[in-house]
Amino acid sequence: DTWPAIEGSAMMGPNDYVNINGGERQRAALYAEWQQTMNTRWWLSAGVRYEYVSTSTGEVQPYNTMSMMGMTNVNAIAADEFNGLYRKRNDNNIDATLLARYQLSDTEVIELGLAQKNRAPNLYERYSWGQSTMATTMIGWYGDANGYIGNPDLSAETAHTLSMAYKLVQDDVAFSATAWYSSISDFIDANVVSSFNRTSIDSNSRHILQFTNVDANLFGARIDAEYQLADNDTGKWLINANINATRGERDDNDQPLYQIKPLQTELALQQQLGDWQNSISWQWVASKDRVDEQRLENTTDSYSLLNLSSSIQWHDATMTIAVKNLLDEYYQLPLGGVSIADYKADSSNGFQQIAGAGRSLELNVSYAF
Repeated sequence: DTWPAIEGSAMMGPNDYVNINGGERQRAALYAEWQQTMNTRWWLSAGVRYEYVSTSTGEVQPYNTMSMMGMTNVNAIAADEFNGLYRKRNDNNIDATLLARYQLSDTEVIELGLAQKNRAPNLYERYSWGQSTMATTMIGWYGDANGYIGNPDLSAETAHTLSMAYKLVQDDVAFSATAWYSSISDFIDANVVSSFNRTSIDSNSRHILQFTNVDANLFGARIDAEYQLADNDTGKWLINANINATRGERDDNDQPLYQIKPLQTELALQQQLGDWQNSISWQWVASKDRVDEQRLENTTDSYSLLNLSSSIQWHDATMTIAVKNLLDEYYQLPLGGVSIADYKADSSNGFQQIAGAGRSLELNVSYAF
């Protein structure tokens, strides 16, 4: 990941800025799975996976090593410290799952699950080394205008999850409900290192954060339901509904985790007539008021969308026409990040949340072979 020097620039030259030099992330894994039908009611499944993850990167360099206007060149110092490190890191991850299914009746099933899942840090989380405002804000896949600094000593995340599900399938009704809880050790989050503000407006301040490991917990639930209204000459008519909720927080300060989606529901009416399938759906998303203050995450208002779609299948080809956001409602994406373009055009409005798409017509053709 190299950022070319800008000719004639005193700050962004004369060297290329080398953010990640030959970064590598190698993975090797072995896994095994066992399934067994114990009797007419009990079914068990167990699995284990060992994964070796190795990351490394070469030496880096800043644009230059000069001090500007008597100020310390923090990137030059950070590059020297980074190059002096032994940068190879190895993670030995063990994932395991245990799922038990109990047949209550011919139409009802209960599932219980236990799992351990690991995630090793990516190259940017470990090896982004720059300290300046410009360098840190280039590490911006979150789209929040904050700056981020890597941490070579990050550990892999380890989540322990308990889940329970109930499923019912009858002639004209299908229903499922799932609840889960995860306790996460070494969750990869970020802590504030410093702040910056490119304007004179206090609310335009942003944070520079460094990735760190914390303990956290996540839990949620989902309910899905389907009911067949009719099956006659006009086709098969179905009504579908679902509701989905997730909540997460850090253990050390009970603060909400970043970019957790608020409560969401959807209600849809579907028609199936031969090769035709049509639907109209109403989606509602609750306001997002649990936000990560360290990331300066925005709150968003609740919104609802009306969507239409129609598809036809002919042999192995399927064509779909859809109208999203039929009523052209204005809404902000809870997990969309901020509009940096709007901020640069007019900083007096601050960092506004990215707006969702207006009324959109979509055409899709797919072919299966």
